[in-house]
Amino acid sequence: LKNITVRFVGFGDVVIKVEPICECDCDKQPIVQSEWCDFHGTDFCGICNCNETYRSSNGRCDCRDTIETCTNPNNGLVCDNRGSCVCEKCECDTPSFENQRIYGEFCQCDNFNCPKDEAGRVCGG
Repeated sequence: LKNITVRFVGFGDVVIKVEPICECDCDKQPIVQSEWCDFHGTDFCGICNCNETYRSSNGRCDCRDTIETCTNPNNGLVCDNRGSCVCEKCECDTPSFENQRIYGEFCQCDNFNCPKDEAGRVCGG
């Protein structure tokens, strides 16, 4: 057991008692399709090895690694070639210029190339 003292100005000292865990039980067998890995991977010592069609966004196999939902039906491009498909949603690229922005369900819009409507709104509003 270790004591850690944290001093807060105007409040005083707070003592935190910590018991470090220096070893883990990693000799155990991996747990296939474990609950910890959202039933989509193998848990080995608390680390998830995701099944082929899944990936991790939070250390667990919590999202599908598929591009169907990221494919723009108008042109067949995944995230319009201006983003990455992460957990079945497009994460749009960040342009190199500060005020530029790429957005939209398929990263199909931006504030520097998209056509504007009569009112001057990007991508028709």
